[in-house]
Amino acid sequence: MLEVVYPYPYPQQPPRPTSSGVGIVVQVLCGLIGFGAAGIAGFFGLLVLWSRFSTDPGDDPHGYTLIFGTLLALPCALVAAMTTPFAFPRGYRAKAAAIMTPLCLLGSATLITAWFTAT
Repeated sequence: MLEVVYPYPYPQQPPRPTSSGVGIVVQVLCGLIGFGAAGIAGFFGLLVLWSRFSTDPGDDPHGYTLIFGTLLALPCALVAAMTTPFAFPRGYRAKAAAIMTPLCLLGSATLITAWFTAT
């Protein structure tokens, strides 16, 4: 009969890497900062788009919502794109960055286009 030799005792599983407490705290902190910045950027983005496509000239007569909303949303989107991937486990960070970076670039391009095409 053929005997199977295991590198570790059979009922046990191989040791799995564990996350340290500091790593979890960093992930939670990056998640709070990243998703908070994304929420703020989304809020300013909605204000800019509301100002751009409003038909009432009294809503934003001087265009300050377009200007300052865009200028405040862009750094928030940058912070969100840089910190949000670190909120995920190490194996998913590249995928999170591959989703978050184009999303923030597309949103920023939309806001800048809305700003410069306003009449």
